[in-house]
Amino acid sequence: MEKFFVEKAIGGTNNWTNVYTAPSSSKNFRHGNVYINSGKLYFYLMESKTGSAQPIYLQIYDLGINSPINTPPTISLTNPSVNNQEYTLGETIALTASATDNGSISRVNFKINGSYYQGDTSAPYSVNWTPTTAGTYTIAARAFEEGQDSLSTEETRTVIVNSTTNPCTGVTNPIVNITSPTNNATFNQGQNVTINATASSSVNITKVEFYDGTALVGTDTSSPYSFSSSTLSLGTHNFTAKAYSDCNKITLSGVRTVIINTVVTPPSDAPITGPSCGNAMQALTFELSPQQRANATSYNWFFRGSKESLTTASNGYTATVVPTRGEGEICVGVRYSTGTSYVQYCKTITNCATRTSQEGALTIYPNPSKDGIFNIELKSKTDVSIFITDILGHQIFDFTFKNDNETFRKDIDLSKVEKGIYFLNLFYESKVESSKLIIE
Repeated sequence: MEKFFVEKAIGGTNNWTNVYTAPSSSKNFRHGNVYINSGKLYFYLMESKTGSAQPIYLQIYDLGINSPINTPPTISLTNPSVNNQEYTLGETIALTASATDNGSISRVNFKINGSYYQGDTSAPYSVNWTPTTAGTYTIAARAFEEGQDSLSTEETRTVIVNSTTNPCTGVTNPIVNITSPTNNATFNQGQNVTINATASSSVNITKVEFYDGTALVGTDTSSPYSFSSSTLSLGTHNFTAKAYSDCNKITLSGVRTVIINTVVTPPSDAPITGPSCGNAMQALTFELSPQQRANATSYNWFFRGSKESLTTASNGYTATVVPTRGEGEICVGVRYSTGTSYVQYCKTITNCATRTSQEGALTIYPNPSKDGIFNIELKSKTDVSIFITDILGHQIFDFTFKNDNETFRKDIDLSKVEKGIYFLNLFYESKVESSKLIIE
């Protein structure tokens, strides 16, 4: 025979404390069944009396425990993160969401315009969607609680898919090539070297950079693309061209090697045989003497001054030039198999008619000039035209002066041009005077 009582203990311990005992005046019970629901204890008890059939009593005790409320999951669309986000037709869009619950998340379903698209059962919840039609779409993500599909939450976003194609879609890297000079081309120190390149793309070429090794030496923003220098150091130079186009596309060309040689000046009497003067448009033939041809492997003839043509014979050591004004400097660069690898020989040609008929009429001083200023005196009472070119025939001075005096005098200022050799032609009274000008 026992009185009804209730005890409690902290989980994992055996420390029981009494929370309720039936008063002494209450009935005694033989046995009963316990049921707990919603924080209340339900005890069905049989009264302790003689006989097999006894009354059953229901005892209810409030345990003071509140049952947790099962709330739906929370969901957040993380991409798209705002409404009216814009995309381009054909672009793949990652639809992503985060979800939490006081229980477990079984899955997150994604919908497009109200229709199921795809689902994901593990965080981070994400699927890829590639729209095939331009327009406005409603994207939705719905989270479901494990075992409770009726408990779910949905969030939506509106997105805009534009039909305009991204201008950079499908754009490939530009094509760039160095076209000249040829690979392993050789130049003399001080000679102008021009690197030419071509670049093409389906979009705009913004610039072409030229590199000597890893050093940026030039940039060209318009076709034809080139870089020029006459100050390259002795030795081997490995040039590359890098092309840039719209859409941030870049291509580096292959390497083009250029070799700069030392120019060895031979003795002044080193012979190039041939005429020492000529007339305008007269063909003049020159030959390198046998002594300088010994062990030679190649010849490169060139003419400093204005010319109509220059041809080299099949033997290599003979050349014919047609000077425009019958004067200039004929030169040949010779490469040897032994000793000094490269030697350059030159011979000055003057205008025969000018030298014989007008000798002594023209005076130039100082010559050479250290500051590039030359005083010109000519015994003539007519107007005088002065025409000056560099050794490549490029015009640097051209002017006609009025003259009423017995002697023409004029200072010619070439102080702004580089040091070197220049050719002066002076025209007066249907005559021509020619001279070499030297700036030191």
